[in-house]
Amino acid sequence: MLNNLSQEEAARQKKKLQREAARKKLDSLEFNRREQNLDAKQQKIKAEEERRQREKELEEQELAARKQAFEARQRELKEQEERRLTSQAEQIETKKKMAEEALAIKQKEAELAEQRKRAEIEKIEKENQAEQERLEARAKLIEEEMQKRLAQIALEDQESRQRIEKECQERKAQLEREVLELKRKNERDLMLKKQELEKEKQEKDAQIEHLRKEADLAAKNYREMQNKIAEEQEAAEKLGETTSKAREQKLAAGAVHKKALAAVYEYYLDGDEIQSCCSGVSYSVGPGDILPSVRKLFDQFPGMRINLFNAKVMSSGEAGEKVSVSTGAKFYYWNASDLTTLINKCLGNGSYSKEGLEAKIKSISDPNFFN
Repeated sequence: MLNNLSQEEAARQKKKLQREAARKKLDSLEFNRREQNLDAKQQKIKAEEERRQREKELEEQELAARKQAFEARQRELKEQEERRLTSQAEQIETKKKMAEEALAIKQKEAELAEQRKRAEIEKIEKENQAEQERLEARAKLIEEEMQKRLAQIALEDQESRQRIEKECQERKAQLEREVLELKRKNERDLMLKKQELEKEKQEKDAQIEHLRKEADLAAKNYREMQNKIAEEQEAAEKLGETTSKAREQKLAAGAVHKKALAAVYEYYLDGDEIQSCCSGVSYSVGPGDILPSVRKLFDQFPGMRINLFNAKVMSSGEAGEKVSVSTGAKFYYWNASDLTTLINKCLGNGSYSKEGLEAKIKSISDPNFFN
């Protein structure tokens, strides 16, 4: 009987040891599983951190590239505008020089034409004077010839003397008529030449005045163009500065929007937060489950609305620590500082759909929003 009891006790002890060995083995397996899960989570967190760092560096490079492209385009546009204005200025300057040259040529032509006309008038006057002197000399010769002929005739021959005197008087009368006719003709020719000279002078003066107005207008246009170039260059510089600042602000604002959206969409909610922050969602988080991100919840529930003012990140602040009420597990959000800043300064205690959330974030215009 004692032997039977000893055998039963030995069997119980053996089973007990087997159970303890099995439990230890299960505990070891569970520990290894949890350790592997922890290593996987740590690797995932590390990979996520490296991805975010790469994205940040890429965003900075993209921002710098866009800025360089914008500045290059601005320089190109400025150079094009400067070439256009310079070309216009050169054309106006050429017109100005041509107008001034045409005026100078026309003035010289007018002076030469007037000199030629005055030379012609002076020539006619000299010719008239010479003809007048020739006729007067002929009259004197006729008188002398008559006196010589009369001297050869006897005083008593009155008939011959009267005939000679009459003939001489007729010749003198004819000569006087020729002199008078020549004088009239010369005066008429001189008057016509002077009238022609005056008419040409008036025409030349009118042409010169027209060219002078054109030259003055060209000079005025040239001055205005120079002023316009200076004003447009000044305006272009101011516009370039304003546009550059606006562009930089826009690029910076775009970076702010991207940063804000990342802070929201990459936030992971535990079961408590899903209940307190989300509406239109049916999602449960079990022990050891990976927490869903805001992005995942919006993708899975397009009609969801979220109010992050109730998120645990608001109570922990920049630490980003939150503790699950149901499990007591602790989590840390890497971007808690940006998210709390976004909630405090922009989102507030409001409930948003995905479209409303993005619109609200894109309304941020301050490039130093997170500073």
